[in-house]
Amino acid sequence: MMRINTDDGSCVYPLFGCTNSTANNYNPNATDDDGTCIILGCTLVSSKL
Repeated sequence: MMRINTDDGSCVYPLFGCTNSTANNYNPNATDDDGTCIILGCTLVSSKL
């Protein structure tokens, strides 16, 4: 008899975090990106060049 509510290890639960490998806070264990990636570098502050 198979028990319906038994965790047999086949379930995969999401692990939220930064999945962008170029980000400073990259999480190699994350399976779903949560939008928290931080990428430091140059930014354009003014549209006047």
